[in-house]
Amino acid sequence: MAHSNTQNFQKQTFVFKKVGSLELSLDVVTKTSATPSAALIHYHGGFLVFGGKDVWTPEWLLKAAVRRNWAFVSPSYRLVPEATGEEVLSDALSAAQWVSENITKKVIIAGSSAGGFLAIATAAQLANPRPLAVLSVYGMNDLSQPRYVTPGSPLKLGPPATGLDLVVKQISDLKSEEAIDEYDTGFDFSKNKRLPFVAAMHQAAIYPDVLTGDQGLAARIREIGPSAIPRHHAKLFPIATGLPADFPPTALVHGTEDSAVDVSQSEVAAEAVQKLGVEVLLQRVEGQSHGFDLRETSGKDIEAPEADKTPVTEALNSIITFLSRFAD
Repeated sequence: MAHSNTQNFQKQTFVFKKVGSLELSLDVVTKTSATPSAALIHYHGGFLVFGGKDVWTPEWLLKAAVRRNWAFVSPSYRLVPEATGEEVLSDALSAAQWVSENITKKVIIAGSSAGGFLAIATAAQLANPRPLAVLSVYGMNDLSQPRYVTPGSPLKLGPPATGLDLVVKQISDLKSEEAIDEYDTGFDFSKNKRLPFVAAMHQAAIYPDVLTGDQGLAARIREIGPSAIPRHHAKLFPIATGLPADFPPTALVHGTEDSAVDVSQSEVAAEAVQKLGVEVLLQRVEGQSHGFDLRETSGKDIEAPEADKTPVTEALNSIITFLSRFAD
């Protein structure tokens, strides 16, 4: 365990799981000398392929959590393609279970981008305790959607993948390598040597194949729909195969001009939760792209009385209010 302090809060780091020689850890930020009333677990983004637990932390959400005396928890997880999707989800579940056993059973499950996918998949599996609420921030919520099973569409975050067959082979070869839980180049994607893997997984439409190890699954989903998903892989496609009836209240926020993860990903998720009769808040933020919350709120306290009122801050504050209703 490691920890650090500032004037108002403290950060502690704990190992929650060991996989071979790899230690998976989580950072816990709390008010100094206070027992948290709830915990908000936030899974980081990076397309499941890169990033890390202390990369792209949403400051607005951390500040909101600590202000309400919630613990803000940032877990690591194994990255694809060295790990399978089921192993990644297993890590996310292990982190949530560790929090419920060691901090509080009152948990909110959240995530951004690929972390939004993990938030929904984890909340669908976590039965004891059931999460209080779920938050997906521009999440890759349903990997059975056409974007992920239809070849030919490059990832607009970077240049199209070149030598596609070679990159796909590199992805396959990495499955035999030791797992990693962090790859960080921040916002400088020109230095990100794993971005071509993400581009190829989009362009060749093999996300379902890579996550499951079932070659040709994406093509079968494209041809006959979600019924092609084997039962033992259903946990990786909870929206397509059916959320549990007691799925928690869910908030989603997404920019309408997101070229990395289309806003339809949040719309599809919202519709699936609404069909259960569960309360949903979907905030579409006009004109905003991927990562807008990080860019627009960096160094700011969006809940301060003097804070500027913008479409971004109003959307994010409505998310905070929604989550607070279920945690208080």
